[in-house]
Amino acid sequence: MVRVLIIGDCHCPAMNANYPLWLQEMYSQWQCERVIMIGDLIDNLALNFHKKNPKLKNPVAEKEKAQKQIDKLTKAFPKADWLLGNHDILPWRWADEVGLPHDYLRKPSQIWNLKWKAHPRYTDLKVDGVVYRHGDKGKGGRMAAFNNANAEHCSVIQGHLHQQGGVEYSRNTKQLWFGVQTGCGVSDKSLHFEYGRKFNQKSVLGCAVCIDGHTAYFEPMPERLAKESQ
Repeated sequence: MVRVLIIGDCHCPAMNANYPLWLQEMYSQWQCERVIMIGDLIDNLALNFHKKNPKLKNPVAEKEKAQKQIDKLTKAFPKADWLLGNHDILPWRWADEVGLPHDYLRKPSQIWNLKWKAHPRYTDLKVDGVVYRHGDKGKGGRMAAFNNANAEHCSVIQGHLHQQGGVEYSRNTKQLWFGVQTGCGVSDKSLHFEYGRKFNQKSVLGCAVCIDGHTAYFEPMPERLAKESQ
């Protein structure tokens, strides 16, 4: 039975500059013992299959900037579980496109010089009976984590959907469960998220905490920190 800090999608190098320090404060405040990074640690925009700003097409420059932000996170949290998200695995998608076996590629932790334990995409990591997943599978909609928790009949914590953050509980005659959307740690001002500027709804910055698999909380990042300039 452990207290878990759940880090939302960071999309380095588009992470909010205040996010790592604030996460440390949450870890200490809640007396956490374990850290789970919910996925999309890296944005990999230069490798994306969608249209992108011509200023951001250089994969080498993007990787260098991303590494600097990742180093801040790993300095704060040397040990963590990393659930690979859809952006994290883009190099392997390109390998699939050209028929290159994945054995020819370095491991994610080697590429980004970290000691975190990387879990394959679509992994359901169970801790104290709670399912942790990136969130790019299963049900969507409003509070997608709660929809998936109802489908699985167990508690589910997930990220992926930047505009969702919060906790919802349900109970039947046998048990109690919850669904948690972790929010994220991105800067909407980054050119990486230029596509979303036309929409009213913006990213919900925050993290989640799970206590002994029984109780979960969503912590929204204070607006004064969330609105930092990239």
